[in-house]
Amino acid sequence: MIISIIFPRIFNTFSQGISFNAFIIGIGGYERCIWAHFLAKRFSPNVMKDIWTAMGTLTFPAGTDVFLISTDLALPTYGSNLQEAFAEFTKWNYFTADRANTQAYYPEGDRYPRFPPFGRNHFNLRPTPSVAMFSSFIVHG
Repeated sequence: MIISIIFPRIFNTFSQGISFNAFIIGIGGYERCIWAHFLAKRFSPNVMKDIWTAMGTLTFPAGTDVFLISTDLALPTYGSNLQEAFAEFTKWNYFTADRANTQAYYPEGDRYPRFPPFGRNHFNLRPTPSVAMFSSFIVHG
């Protein structure tokens, strides 16, 4: 794996089991790339380009989470939305370490640390007005 050659300290720490929800000083953010891995594998590598394009070409009101709104705007092209994708993302995260299914989920999931579920969550997959509200404030530039 190329990452182990370029960033041996990060890879070695990651292999030892960085928590999915940890923030490690000196590695800050590496553990958060899993969302991009999920999006690329589940939908298309192009989904990240679409998200970044929206972030760079649209104007958002101050205080808006530009990344999340841009993600929600990009996902319908791939037959999903942010809420549905995040619900599926949590399922994929369960299938890591000894529970990995590298054919159906992350191809490298057997190398990821075991994700400890936080408990039961209920996801309401009906459209929410908050995204529609934010979408109405977006100015196409």
